[in-house]
Amino acid sequence: VSMALHPAFAQNRRFFLFYGTGSGTPTDPFRVVLAGYTAMAGNPDQGDPASAQIILTQEKRNRSHSGGGLCFGPDGMLYVGFGDNAAPDDPERVSQDMRSLEGKILCLDVTNAPAGRPYAIPTTNPWPKTPGVRPEIWAYGVRNPFRMGFDAKGLLWMGDPGQKQREEIDVIPRAGNLGWPLMEAD
Repeated sequence: VSMALHPAFAQNRRFFLFYGTGSGTPTDPFRVVLAGYTAMAGNPDQGDPASAQIILTQEKRNRSHSGGGLCFGPDGMLYVGFGDNAAPDDPERVSQDMRSLEGKILCLDVTNAPAGRPYAIPTTNPWPKTPGVRPEIWAYGVRNPFRMGFDAKGLLWMGDPGQKQREEIDVIPRAGNLGWPLMEAD
């Protein structure tokens, strides 16, 4: 779905992919995957398949609303957009459920991960130690954040499709609740 080069790609050759896998059956459920790779030595245009490191996976009910927005911020952290559960109107309210990664923007430190872990939780995340809240969450209440990027002022922008009324282009603030499924657009 998307790819992001590490800010120090010229030195470490690391890049990250967000993709879907699985057939969607009970024995092979569909899931979205965030994985890190290293480009081949001497050929930065080719990834080394043997370098694959799974950073995060999320099982999904179907292939819709995977999300996939992926970018590095000016702080060097990796921002990841996860879509909701794809049911009309998000009846389970996963986008508002802080125990779920679905319907969220995550912020991960993939550069300074502790031994044996694929990422660290940035100390700047809004809820790094709040009981009942996934510490990876940067913002919540999004439907299907398929594109993201930072502007020259350091603001994180996201494209998010509407369901019934409006498509959205949003600025994502730290700890922001974009409102889905309680509201969409303005």
